[in-house]
Amino acid sequence: MLDLFVEAIPVVGLPGDGNLVLDPPQVGLSRVLLRRLYCWLRVPPISGAYKAVIDTGAPLTVFPRQIWDHQFRWQAGRDYDELSVAGVGATFRGQVLGLRYSCRLARLRVAVELAGQDAKAPRLRLDNVVCQLADSGGLQFVILGLWGGPLVGRRLAVEPRPADDLAARLEF
Repeated sequence: MLDLFVEAIPVVGLPGDGNLVLDPPQVGLSRVLLRRLYCWLRVPPISGAYKAVIDTGAPLTVFPRQIWDHQFRWQAGRDYDELSVAGVGATFRGQVLGLRYSCRLARLRVAVELAGQDAKAPRLRLDNVVCQLADSGGLQFVILGLWGGPLVGRRLAVEPRPADDLAARLEF
């Protein structure tokens, strides 16, 4: 189990704490909490950990070029195999969290590990992740999408906590 990090999302024109109070309240729902769930991602034996945001609306995991190319220095045929999409090809356009980018589809040959708040807790090791390797676009962190490895066969639990916040965990 990974205890995830939970952070308020700053949105222009909305309350700074990310708590949207509904007026009038709905049955069983008086507020909406704008929160981002994330964990740390590592690629042993490369040192360092990188922010990985969980986005269940993203179909695949996305690695920004700054991370997969400049930090990890992944190479086709050694660290990943390029895949193609039937009728589209190997390079296509993607969009997640409002950011547009060009990318290639890949299956990783290297394992990635996810770690939560407790640095001593077991890490979730992911092998053969199918992902998007972004070539351009302004992504600043890894996005963990629904398919291709990280969330398949696992349970994401989000629960209310006192003081207007949430607790979240990824069970495996």
